[in-house]
Amino acid sequence: MKRTIWGLALALAALAASAAPAQPTLFVSASGGTTVSRVGPGGSPVTTYATGLSSAAGLAFGPDGGLYVANQDANTVSRVPPGGGAATPFATGFSRPTDLTFGPDGNLYVANLGDATVSRVGPGGGAATVFATGFSSVLGLTFGPDGFLYGTAALDRILRVGPGGGAATPFATNFHTPIDLAFGPDGFLYVTNSNFAAQPFTGTLSRVGPGGGMSTVFATGFNLPVGLAIDPFTGDLCVANGDNTISRVGPFGGAARPYATGVPGGYLTAAPVPEPSALLLCGAAAAALAVVRRARAPDRAG
Repeated sequence: MKRTIWGLALALAALAASAAPAQPTLFVSASGGTTVSRVGPGGSPVTTYATGLSSAAGLAFGPDGGLYVANQDANTVSRVPPGGGAATPFATGFSRPTDLTFGPDGNLYVANLGDATVSRVGPGGGAATVFATGFSSVLGLTFGPDGFLYGTAALDRILRVGPGGGAATPFATNFHTPIDLAFGPDGFLYVTNSNFAAQPFTGTLSRVGPGGGMSTVFATGFNLPVGLAIDPFTGDLCVANGDNTISRVGPFGGAARPYATGVPGGYLTAAPVPEPSALLLCGAAAAALAVVRRARAPDRAG
């Protein structure tokens, strides 16, 4: 009997350990399309996660586990329930929304390409209000560890605005059509640059330190890079390209390496936590180890 319990416990523990994701689950909006794709850990499979969008652009997971997506043509933001499915209306009152991000306060912040502003929406959705101005040609948006909101602007720079909102001020320069941006675990700000003028199409990944200023090239080998997400497990940078692929870059930069294909290129985000299946397996392993401890208890007592 004890051997059976031991065997079951070890099998469950091994299964849980092998199933724990070493790489993230990624979600990509079909640029200008109506869907969001899910890219499994390791780069496959690629499946449809959400439908019912309108010229889908930036996307981000909310504190409630829902996925929020900017609809550029409809001037709205939609919400996709946890697990995926049909998107439903969440907020209105935008002007060609491009990207969005949740702030430390739990509110949703949305970049407006049409009027160079950033809007804010409360947790309950509804009509948006203006939070910040001066973000010309804004395509990407993210919060920094300092609580400031950072956005791409004017085709060659990054601006930021404080927690109270208002007019944006310069933070960094030396970009080439910056699109998306994200802070890495090292505190540096990483930015995708798409070179639309080059033939064939190219692009780079730049970075700039916490103090701002001139950016430097961190990685190369992209094809019109758009979306950017940080791997929550390794800190690697994942980039969605215009040729329907995803690339990865390690912490030391250099040449990008292929990660996934057959992905409708657009904005990119990573699942914030391991998916339920992995959590359940880890729970099963813990339960199995508890069974082992109970089975051994009589031996120790005797």
